[in-house]
Amino acid sequence: MEVMHGIDWMVENAVTWEFDNCRIKIGRKYFKLKCRSNGTWCRRVVLHGNVVIPSRSEVDLPTTVVLRRLTDDVRTDGVEWGTEPQLLVPGVHVSRTIISGNRLSDIPVRAMNVRSEDVVLKAGTNVADLNPVTVLSTFPTVPESQLMDGKPREEKMKSHSLSVI
Repeated sequence: MEVMHGIDWMVENAVTWEFDNCRIKIGRKYFKLKCRSNGTWCRRVVLHGNVVIPSRSEVDLPTTVVLRRLTDDVRTDGVEWGTEPQLLVPGVHVSRTIISGNRLSDIPVRAMNVRSEDVVLKAGTNVADLNPVTVLSTFPTVPESQLMDGKPREEKMKSHSLSVI
């Protein structure tokens, strides 16, 4: 979590910022500061709330997009965003997910727990960085009315062709 204090508050509370020691002193108490990594992410999805993933199961994680800077362009015409398959924590795998460039909340990201015990994830956990992708083509989904025995009459399944930018 990042905390920001105004200069008035810092003066009133006798704050001393020790850059060389990566800490601040408020009154008589010291607080260690963490340096932000110089990573290249500009968007990521984080857990919206606490989640328990049952053992050996898949769930859609409730996530929200976080922008690195308020100046990041929220709406990018023709560009969608996607996660890459990755290991979230030992035994929990995140699948590739495509997200509309205009969508910032209520984003389901599929995860699979291959462990023999439940896994607890806390709200705010970084699920994945988002990378810009361009959807080159889509294929229509098969309406339920055209399904026979749970299988499509025609072999048309929803699919995406992607190009990573």
